[in-house]
Amino acid sequence: MDSSDANPARSRSLWGNPKLWLVVLLVCVTCYRFTLIDRGHFFWSDERCYLAADRMVDDLAAGAYQPAVGRLFEAVARPGFVIVSVLPALAQRTIEPWLGIRPNSLASFDIVSAFNVFVALGVTFCVYVLVGRWTRSAWYGLIGAGVYSLLVSSNVWIRHAVPYNESLLFFLIALIVVSQASGSTRRSVGRALLGGVLTAFAYTCYPGHYLFVLINGAVVLATCKPRLAAATSFGAAAAAVIGLFEAVSRAVGMSYVNNMRQLAGTVSMGYTGEGYVFPWRYLRDVEGLVGVAVFVLFVMLVMFFMWRRGADVPRSARVALLAALGTCLLHGAMAVHFKMTVFYGRVFLMFIPFVVVGAVMTLALIGSRRVRLVMTAGLIAVSLASFTAFVDRYTRLVYPADFLNETMVALGRDVVYPANMLWGFVDGEPDDTVEQLDPQVTMITDTLPDGMDVYAILASHSDAQRNGRRIIGVNFKWLFNVKEKETHFAPPPGYRLVAEATHPTAFPATGYEAYKPW
Repeated sequence: MDSSDANPARSRSLWGNPKLWLVVLLVCVTCYRFTLIDRGHFFWSDERCYLAADRMVDDLAAGAYQPAVGRLFEAVARPGFVIVSVLPALAQRTIEPWLGIRPNSLASFDIVSAFNVFVALGVTFCVYVLVGRWTRSAWYGLIGAGVYSLLVSSNVWIRHAVPYNESLLFFLIALIVVSQASGSTRRSVGRALLGGVLTAFAYTCYPGHYLFVLINGAVVLATCKPRLAAATSFGAAAAAVIGLFEAVSRAVGMSYVNNMRQLAGTVSMGYTGEGYVFPWRYLRDVEGLVGVAVFVLFVMLVMFFMWRRGADVPRSARVALLAALGTCLLHGAMAVHFKMTVFYGRVFLMFIPFVVVGAVMTLALIGSRRVRLVMTAGLIAVSLASFTAFVDRYTRLVYPADFLNETMVALGRDVVYPANMLWGFVDGEPDDTVEQLDPQVTMITDTLPDGMDVYAILASHSDAQRNGRRIIGVNFKWLFNVKEKETHFAPPPGYRLVAEATHPTAFPATGYEAYKPW
């Protein structure tokens, strides 16, 4: 691997230091992401899991320790996410009085999104470390971090209190730990133990990234010596973490393992026929040109591995990237042939760092310096162009709860908990229906897809008119989409349209969390 064009020692200038440029990159990305945090809260049902941490903080403050521990297992088999989320929950309780923010209001959850910004930065830094280690060049590490941080998938979850980036962060930290140079037997086994703990904790943040366990396990088997001792240590450490959570859950009358079993049955909700083509379609439709570019470069790297098995590539890199490819194909096979699971964008999220890492490694392996520089510049240019297109569209995205809140304020109404109309997430406060928030407001929807009756509030035009509703809210799209033509709304007699907005499911990244891709 030739990194002569990427050696910081060749430049004595401070600006020739890749670490300085990494800081500049992270600062710029942070500034942009902070512009995203003021909307989109509680659009996804998974965001309700965060509320377990919110209530856990209240229980601890009240001295109710057993109920507080029980909150760990209210988050759909994600106790690790609850533990991590205690930090932003504490920040909420501390900052709300200072800023005069109403607890559990939409503005209160800006604090959670701000926490997400720093979690996502941690993921970007992990990509920098892995690419830098495996290419032996901090400059390529910087390129990998830059490309990854500008992807759509790296930014769309900032607004939402979901566990996907937390899971990804701990899995990548574990991979960094287990992929270090072997060293002594004692250190090798120690890294396997720590890697097992971190890998299992990442799994408890979001079980949907379960295949990452196999990836890290494969790296341990291939790089840590003695292999049997390292693999046993990794597996025992991971099992100990799961066993600890199960023991704690049993102590409060619950079962973490049973929660995992129940959750596993929900992953089959969706279209199984796209198991093999989903990764390509996602990268093409959601990420755009840069998605196509990194996909092609990753395929080139796989072909290189097949043709030049003795190439100067770290063993941990080869094993990790091929294991990522293999587990992705395994997930696709489980969907297509066995109907056991499906792909969602949030599940595919765990493979995207590997695609980016592999793409940048391909550039580093190109023999011709001129070709290498041209292709690297091309990838950077495509990445910036794709990011610019994303920013333009994403900035204009409107979410139902925000739209309701802003519209009602314009009409002289104050909806205290607008997200309650979607999920009813505030204990002891008005439930899901807008009618309970304002007796003169109702919400109607179009025809409900079969089997999806738990995801919407139903009312009809005629009911609204009979009950004297002055304002009708209409939601045309579902959390899980079906293929259908766009519905056009015509106000019923006696009503006029006062406000409308494009639904977030019109955004490709949102659509890929549904039954079928756009």
